[in-house]
Amino acid sequence: MDMAGSSSGEENENGKLVVCLHPELTDLAKLLVKSDMVLGETDLGPRRSNGAFTYPGHMRLGSERCKNPKYDRVDHTVDPEKIPQEEKRKRVYLAYEEDKKFFGAWPRPEQLGFPTDYFRQPSGFEEAFSVAREIGNALGFTAPENAEKAIRTARNEIQSVKQNVAPYDRVAVYVEVALLDHSASNLSVNDRDRLFNNVSVPGCYPMIAEFDVIINEAVELAGGRSVIQHREDLVRNDHTVGPPFDYNKRNPDVIVMTHNRIGPPSRQGWEKIAAVKQKRVYRLKHPITWTGRLRFLRSLSMLLHPEAYGDEALTAIKENRVPDKEHVCKYCGHAVPIEAKFCPDDGSRIPI
Repeated sequence: MDMAGSSSGEENENGKLVVCLHPELTDLAKLLVKSDMVLGETDLGPRRSNGAFTYPGHMRLGSERCKNPKYDRVDHTVDPEKIPQEEKRKRVYLAYEEDKKFFGAWPRPEQLGFPTDYFRQPSGFEEAFSVAREIGNALGFTAPENAEKAIRTARNEIQSVKQNVAPYDRVAVYVEVALLDHSASNLSVNDRDRLFNNVSVPGCYPMIAEFDVIINEAVELAGGRSVIQHREDLVRNDHTVGPPFDYNKRNPDVIVMTHNRIGPPSRQGWEKIAAVKQKRVYRLKHPITWTGRLRFLRSLSMLLHPEAYGDEALTAIKENRVPDKEHVCKYCGHAVPIEAKFCPDDGSRIPI
């Protein structure tokens, strides 16, 4: 459906929209067409109990604008059956093939008469570039040209990072992607015992970067060397206290977490790790979008090799360093600095 690159506001006034069912697609579409033509989540949004995103499965596919200025969220109240067919044709839906399973009993947009394009969800940068071209071709007009511009910008950023860190030795790094609740896991008990431990956080185990292609690629590009290269590098300790690796053999100089659960400095059994002793434990937001991947890569390279960036790295270190002591917010379960009076992730402003 060709709708990109219009020089006037006529198409927007007539209601033509690109509706995206994944944050990465939303972020990418805004690089390819005018942002006021794009509707969709820009962050992970609410989740169901099984961890799946709610917006593919639970949205009503009318897709009017939500009034919340913080997000371009899809309105969940519009009944698609009441939308005239000519109005449906003014919209194009972008989704990942993998998201089809999250619709459950809800009809998919194409089943309700909305033009829909599905794409494979990329893992590494090269796959993301390929998908960007596919989306550009699907949207038409100037979108293919804008896709090539976005790809060139991304390649230049990657090359800049590689050049900055090239003179320095690789830094041993442990990246913890998430702390997942045991009750929400679809892993068997044997797999959990083999792959994870509870890092002294009750009911949780770490998800390691070795199983996340996006982050593992960023570690390599940023001049890092993961202390966990293979599943065999993980320590099976039957959920006893301590890290999921033998720090006598694989002692990371830097630890990066992409979640908001309690950090290694506050965990029992982690105090002997070099990264904890040197106060080089950081939090970075998980790179779920196109621009998020590039931002994560740049920030990670600064944390691993601050000597390559000067004052810019000092700012990144200050903003992302994990406090020496944290406790858990009783309302949202996220880590909070020990001296904090309110949880920064809890909008209720209830004292913790």
